Amino acid sequence: MESDSMDLKVRELLKEVTLNYSPTLTKHVNDTISAIKDTIDKIPDELKVTTDEAPSFVRDIGADKVKFKFKKPASIEIGGSYAIQCIVKPDTNVDLFIRLPKVLV
Repeated sequence: MESDSMDLKVRELLKEVTLNYSPTLTKHVNDTISAIKDTIDKIPDELKVTTDEAPSFVRDIGADKVKFKFKKPASIEIGGSYAIQCIVKPDTNVDLFIRLPKVLV
């Protein structure tokens, strides 16, 4: 009897914290990831990044005298808790795994 009560409490708690992976949510996440990938794909390869384009980033990493060239990621994939459908509320995050091209490794 007590075990049934505990099971019921756990099931009710899980209903409150488990994210509903509805088709609407999945479409929204996939559309957002596609928009991010499309935006990155529009950046010209070998684009020279100077302190004018990213002053705070360059300053924060202490590289004000270095010139950067943009290289597109080898891949961008959804990972983490969203990928295995175990996100809990209230904070909903989607992790992206961005693989750098071999020329940078």
